[in-house]
Amino acid sequence: MTEALLDAAEVELVRHGAAHASIRRIAAAARVNHGLVHRYFGAKSNLVAAVLARLSSRTADQLAGDAPLVEVLATDGPVARHLRILARLILDGEDVATLQPEHPAIGALVADAVRDGGAPLELAQVRVAQVIALVFGWHLFEPFLLDASGASPDLARAELPGAVAALAALRPAGGRGKPTGAAAGT
Repeated sequence: MTEALLDAAEVELVRHGAAHASIRRIAAAARVNHGLVHRYFGAKSNLVAAVLARLSSRTADQLAGDAPLVEVLATDGPVARHLRILARLILDGEDVATLQPEHPAIGALVADAVRDGGAPLELAQVRVAQVIALVFGWHLFEPFLLDASGASPDLARAELPGAVAALAALRPAGGRGKPTGAAAGT
């Protein structure tokens, strides 16, 4: 029953954000009495935190899977839903640090950038933050960006993994030259 409630809450939070999420709609979608939502989770903020914890775990699992990182970040799925919910919470002025105090997926990406990419910790943190910002923006604003630019949706989606990979690279395009920014000592 809690999985059905979390599934329904996830859909509700993507569509309406926490500020406008309805416990009654969540309960109806999960096919339970709305009183059970309060019984299992108490306040709505506890339900939101539970959804974020589950998505954080699923995001980390998806990132640890066999699919290339750039494809995971560029496709719709747990990562995209997680980012959409976080964006709505942030834009609504919610205290996201309280609702999701840990970020295992981002920590794993930073660790991978240090271990596999040879990046110093500070550069790895910055690059991961930049990649996540690109992915956040794409998943949130794709329809507007495609319309405003006149870009082909298929081509834009096909090119997104390359854009993510280029941003995450520790060296300039083409692999020549010195690393930029903090890694170059600037």
